[in-house]
Amino acid sequence: MPEALVNNTFFICNLTLENATFLNVTSPSVNFHWSPMAVFNTSNLCIGLLGNSLLLILLVTDNRLRTPFNLYVIGLACANLLSLTYIPFTILSNLTGEVWIAGEAACSYFLYLNWVECSTIYYHHLLVAVNRVWAIIHPVSYRTRHTKRLAQCLIVVVWAFTHAIMLPFWALDTLFHRRTIAQNGFACLANDREQYAYSVVAQVILYLLPIFVQILVFPVVYFARKARTMQRAMVAPVDAEPQRASLPCSQSIGTVQSTVAVTEASRSLNREQSTRPIAPGAVRARRKNRSGLVLLALMSLCALVSWAPITYWSFVGTLSQDLVLPEHAWDIFMALAAIQASADPIIFLFSLGKLRDAVWRLAHRFIDRFRPQ
Repeated sequence: MPEALVNNTFFICNLTLENATFLNVTSPSVNFHWSPMAVFNTSNLCIGLLGNSLLLILLVTDNRLRTPFNLYVIGLACANLLSLTYIPFTILSNLTGEVWIAGEAACSYFLYLNWVECSTIYYHHLLVAVNRVWAIIHPVSYRTRHTKRLAQCLIVVVWAFTHAIMLPFWALDTLFHRRTIAQNGFACLANDREQYAYSVVAQVILYLLPIFVQILVFPVVYFARKARTMQRAMVAPVDAEPQRASLPCSQSIGTVQSTVAVTEASRSLNREQSTRPIAPGAVRARRKNRSGLVLLALMSLCALVSWAPITYWSFVGTLSQDLVLPEHAWDIFMALAAIQASADPIIFLFSLGKLRDAVWRLAHRFIDRFRPQ
């Protein structure tokens, strides 16, 4: 979520300024030191770059993974890699005690990633979640209508939609409204007060809405499937009744022997139905539905834990500039949000069996290459 939404009080730090005045402030003298946040962001950057790069290499090079759905994963991996380029600036700020020394151009790029590109990642996650809902609820329609061309068009729409809404805000702020780094107390901040209504509406559309939908998709799909299963269970005994009454009339009435015969025949029929092999297509469909549910559950959980806190408090901070969070609360929210880019490859590897198989194939090829002949 945009760091520019944070009140300036979150960036107060102890500085030793040289020849400082109100409007003409020279660079502060800073001391570099490793803080816990600097260590965390460095580790997160390494894991995120490694995981998303591996995911992208697997999806691009393995022909068996070139499916319409995996195009969304490719798009998300590219968006994550672009988003991770803001972390070096954050690490530098952590090392200097939250003093921005990277310059104005770097600040503009940093705010673009935090305001504009961040919203693209939110909607990429929403696109993946809605796609899984379609595959689970309407599998026949999904198999016939979901093509690579449709997936490519939806990815382009996501990028165009988020940039059409948020890019003008960033451009106006960069050109006309944003204070200099020195005027902001040597912090990189957008002047969202000058575009207050724009900022509020954009946050609702681009941040709060996709998170709310992602949190709801799993429980909605889960209970819809449960209701469908219960409905089928209620219909099944009605369909089985004619099969139980298929004995000759001479054996079906009048004696204890006939009753026993009916019972034995029913049990035999049930055993035959229970031992009847399930078609391979049905097994594959069940596995896909199960993996789709796992993916939905993980994405809903991540939206709730990772993005919801920082999005909510950033929005409240925009509405009320006097908001002050407890000490280190904002650091925790920032860490939870930043870790999502590293968690995405792990989520997909955990929930998609074909992707795990591709990892094993790549590992075996790598080992075989260096194995002595």
